[in-house]
Amino acid sequence: MSPGPTAEKIGKYEVIDLIGRGGMGTIFRARDPVLQRPVALKVISNLEVTPELRARFFREAQACARITHPNIVIIHDMGEDSGRLFIVMELLEGEELRRVIARQAQLSLSDKLDIVLQICDGLHFAHQKGVVHRDIKPANILLLRTGQVKILDFGIAQIAGAATQRDLTRTGMFMGTLRYMAPEQVRGQADRRSDLFSVAAVSYELLSGRPPFSGDDPLQILEQLRTTTPPRLTELDSSMPTELADVIAQALQKEPGDRFADLGQMGRRLDLIRRELVGDADREAVAGDKPRNRPSSLLGPPAPAIAVCRRPTESRCPASPGSQSAPAPHSRGSSRSRSTSGFRPLLEAPPPTRPLPPCRTPARRGQRQAR
Repeated sequence: MSPGPTAEKIGKYEVIDLIGRGGMGTIFRARDPVLQRPVALKVISNLEVTPELRARFFREAQACARITHPNIVIIHDMGEDSGRLFIVMELLEGEELRRVIARQAQLSLSDKLDIVLQICDGLHFAHQKGVVHRDIKPANILLLRTGQVKILDFGIAQIAGAATQRDLTRTGMFMGTLRYMAPEQVRGQADRRSDLFSVAAVSYELLSGRPPFSGDDPLQILEQLRTTTPPRLTELDSSMPTELADVIAQALQKEPGDRFADLGQMGRRLDLIRRELVGDADREAVAGDKPRNRPSSLLGPPAPAIAVCRRPTESRCPASPGSQSAPAPHSRGSSRSRSTSGFRPLLEAPPPTRPLPPCRTPARRGQRQAR
């Protein structure tokens, strides 16, 4: 779809249509007339642009633009138009994790852990570059059709917080954020461990179907963040691995020092659990000689059958031709490089070949000749 002759422009970008609105701004599908490519353009709203805010906006956006990771959305440009600050990002086709959770997508536990691991990968990389997100929630996690995860809105929350200094309970802007916000962040203190808490809160909802802290009243949620310990995952689902419940419970501790040191450490624990789940599933499939289901309901029609693709304990299925699978630029502490391209269609085994007719033995031929 191309813009019409009288299309609205924001900066140099031609607006095509509206993608969506949120508490932090409005996102448009737009076109870069110079590079002639589609982009996503987010206009930051509800902010009074001051010289201090403008300087901070560009500083934050520049820091985020320097982060290159398969699980972090790419920032192409930033600017100001008629007093409106905007950020230009890569245009992605996918579904917010918020919607995936709401429609109760049929994802296996292993697939859910793969989503969480990709979030840990991207955020841990950003933390190593000195960038803290501060607003991790399901609405800021995008799942592409390949299963790859993209984290959105880096730096936006910090810019908004610097601009508005308002009571969080006065508007509905932060209602979605509060459910996943670390207790110390409500007090105006945030670091990488605050992001870790938010990842655990998102993971809790993805794994159980309910957020760890909920309510219609912001003050009620704030009180829960301060005093309430959510039920363990094993209390909500007895089939949930105890080790997984332990990891999420530790990451949701009220005091930052009681959590994991960083998302790399938390990710390694989760990766061990996922690998055990995959190993168990493979052993069950071999023992029962049953075909396994496709790993994700997010995928389209299965790819044509080409070869058998087994998923061993420490590797994933090779990517299909034409797919993108970018290697993670950091390590989990093992020699294995986990693909960030996410879920892949499992290929069916080829049909068994027809056995050849038995050959007559030389002895029989010899006997026939003797006759």
